[in-house]
Amino acid sequence: MRRSKVRTKDKPVITITREAFGQNKVVYFLVANKPMIYQLKRSRIIYIGTSKNGASRIGQSVIGRGEPALGKRGVDKIEAHVTMCRPRQGVEIWKKLESAFVLAFRREYGEVPVYNTKLKKKLPTDEFDYFKETRLVEILSKYDKK
Repeated sequence: MRRSKVRTKDKPVITITREAFGQNKVVYFLVANKPMIYQLKRSRIIYIGTSKNGASRIGQSVIGRGEPALGKRGVDKIEAHVTMCRPRQGVEIWKKLESAFVLAFRREYGEVPVYNTKLKKKLPTDEFDYFKETRLVEILSKYDKK
């Protein structure tokens, strides 16, 4: 009987850092290595999501949205980046932050990220009372420069 060759890859398939576990209620971005074409500009951000449970939800999202994204031409890597803010009493601030990021993305790029469907038709309410839109756009554009 012929023996099979065993191979391994040098690069890790998944890396988890301490930031993913530091705080449960976070907003995260899924970022591809190749920019997607949106109406006004290109962006590497393919999804903006929120997690009440930290790293486990982010992992599920990477798997669920990563598979179709990796099928696109030139995309061979998806990264997850976490952002957060201080909690506020009586406000689910992480949900407001997610909505604010999606709204800011839509204003800046002409449409929501390719894998965001839930907030596609979201109208602004009080999100920008809690966050400066210029700061959110600054954070979003940071991921396009890598």
